[in-house]
Amino acid sequence: MKPIKVLLFANSDWYLYNFRRNLAYALVEQGHDVVLVSPAGKYGDRLQELGFRWVAAPMVRSSLNPLRELRLLLWLRRLIRDEQVEVVHGFTIKAAVYGALASRLAGRCGSVSSIAGLGYVFINSGLKARILQAVLRVLFDLSFGGKACEVIVQNETDGEFFTSRKLVARRQLSVIPGSGIDCLHYAPRVEAGASHLESGTQSTQSGARGTEPGGPSTGPRADSTEPGTSSSRPGNTETGRNRPPRILVASRLLWDKGLAEFVEAAEILRGRGCEAEFLIAGSADSGNPATVADADIERWAQTGTVQLLGHVDDMRSLLHTVDLAVLPSYREGLPKSLLEAAACGLPAVTTDVPGCRDVVDHDVSGYLVPPRQVEALANAIERMLQNPAEMRRMGENARRRAEQEFDARIITRRTIATYGRVLAALESADIVALPNRAFSAQTPLAARGDDARTKEDRAA
Repeated sequence: MKPIKVLLFANSDWYLYNFRRNLAYALVEQGHDVVLVSPAGKYGDRLQELGFRWVAAPMVRSSLNPLRELRLLLWLRRLIRDEQVEVVHGFTIKAAVYGALASRLAGRCGSVSSIAGLGYVFINSGLKARILQAVLRVLFDLSFGGKACEVIVQNETDGEFFTSRKLVARRQLSVIPGSGIDCLHYAPRVEAGASHLESGTQSTQSGARGTEPGGPSTGPRADSTEPGTSSSRPGNTETGRNRPPRILVASRLLWDKGLAEFVEAAEILRGRGCEAEFLIAGSADSGNPATVADADIERWAQTGTVQLLGHVDDMRSLLHTVDLAVLPSYREGLPKSLLEAAACGLPAVTTDVPGCRDVVDHDVSGYLVPPRQVEALANAIERMLQNPAEMRRMGENARRRAEQEFDARIITRRTIATYGRVLAALESADIVALPNRAFSAQTPLAARGDDARTKEDRAA
């Protein structure tokens, strides 16, 4: 693909920095011109310090003001034209929809829209969510009706959700599992010549430590030495450790992440005499209607059942002190916290919901439990801690799959391939601004060449 100009658009600079800088680095290394766009925040300066061009957008994530949203859309269209952008790639629903619509309004610009999970709008059934769903249906029709447009979802279930409701045409859809994880950076901890996983098996990549560019069935996990380190690390007498096992939920402080269930499960396990440390790493997200209230956070802190770590910049170092990853989420796109834990050789207990079950194989790399079921969650965590050998085995399996399927280089290569497809679609037709009927939703895309295509796609 010849060098092009790409605009990466997200609803926060934090998202671009934490989830998409590997993609931005790869594009620059391939000779492409990259512009990063998001609302202003503390991560904009960090992106600029890394050498990226970042533009602050006049965007308010939670805004429902029609005039403000129209001004944002027109501002984005003008930016695309002034910068002569060839592909706009939007992330999360709002930025994905606006990026695609602005590219159509600008003309001669393709769009790729990554929708990372269904989010608050589609998970919830309240009046506000239902109104937003109706608005989004109209916006989806306007935004994704163009020929030079591709939509990326992170798991097959979300893809079926959008296509079955005719929100996205099947021919426009790709399934790419997340933003990828740097398996050179997120590697099992190695100490004193021993592998992070005590079995002695070596990961194919873990030896090279890189600088980051950018209802359950029976079974358990835990070990006579801490899973993932040498015996010099602290542990617990039940599992052969010198310290209590550490159990981590890493997520934004949202009810949809199952945090209430995690806290209740911790209380149950404490009542059973479990001496584990229950940790929550993450901060509140004021722009999300499902954010946990300050009063609830304060109550959790005062009871001492869980330790609230707040936002953690160095997740790798934290994961190297942890024995088990937990995420009781109600639904995900593809949870990066589970990918990071898997790459570090940790097993997981998570819910049997889209996104989570796409990362964790039940009884292979962890346990799946029903969502919102506190007792099942507590039982699964307890079983894990009672069987060290299974914990070690599952951690090894998790690392192996992370390398084979979720490594950032694999994901980045597949993502950039979508740009080539929308550019080919642009060149194959006279694409003009939105009112022109050349934007027919029935016009097939150019040959996809994506292994995630359906049989219907390949036959088209």
